[in-house]
Amino acid sequence: GRDALATATQAATHRQQVLDAYSEAQRVASETFDRAQQRAAAGGADVKLSGGGSTLNVVVCTKVDGKSASLDLEKVVWVDADAEKRAEELEQKLRERTTEVVKLKAEAKHAEELEQK
Repeated sequence: GRDALATATQAATHRQQVLDAYSEAQRVASETFDRAQQRAAAGGADVKLSGGGSTLNVVVCTKVDGKSASLDLEKVVWVDADAEKRAEELEQKLRERTTEVVKLKAEAKHAEELEQK
């Protein structure tokens, strides 16, 4: 009973730590991309972002000479049109996991009560 509760608690803590790490990575990436956009605007450049999967294509066009350059970023954490959908999916998974933990805690408590009898 107690081992099951400890295992469930450790698993829930680990899952939350992993989610927190990804959330922090997303926050840092978002702030960095904002700074890059500000730098582009301050220097008179237009930036277009596109991509899919784990690749982001960045095209920078300088207004002064009309020339452009591009860069493909691989496996970067970035915000796109599907970010809200992915966030909702993660929230749903978190709710499901939380429900699992609550059930495991209830089972562990019940098992502990049976052991005490």
